[in-house]
Amino acid sequence: YMMTCMQPLLLMVVFYANYLYLAPKYFVAGKHRYDLIINVVMLFGLGTFLHYWMGWTNDIFAPQVSWRSEDLIGSIAYIMRDSLNLAVFAAGATALALARRWVTAEQSLKELEAARAQAELRNLRNQINPHFLLNTLNNIYALTAFDTAKAQETIQELSKMLRHIPYD
Repeated sequence: YMMTCMQPLLLMVVFYANYLYLAPKYFVAGKHRYDLIINVVMLFGLGTFLHYWMGWTNDIFAPQVSWRSEDLIGSIAYIMRDSLNLAVFAAGATALALARRWVTAEQSLKELEAARAQAELRNLRNQINPHFLLNTLNNIYALTAFDTAKAQETIQELSKMLRHIPYD
């Protein structure tokens, strides 16, 4: 149990360290070198730890089975393999953090665009309404001198239109 649980535990540590801390603090902020250096040191350190952990637990719990090579090249190969597994999780976490940030930025951009369009519409309504209303009332005033029935119809139409302005 101690032998097999360490690798998933370290994979989770690498994933969440990148997703929650390293990617937002360094990679997104444009400090790619720091992110790369920290990840390389962390990945090779944890890969080395995992290699020696597996050897130690294997010696304790299964001394009759030799699962690793005792030479330097074999140890380096196992450390590189474990570090590569951890690097895949680090890259996935960084990609996921960047995708989450991109989606959030897109949503806020859409919200800002909609708010800007609403503000422009309100501004245009505020500019047009008084001018339009004044001209229409002047025309109706002039119309009352010539055709009273037509002026009453025009006032009714203006009233219907003014009812829709606050809502549409």
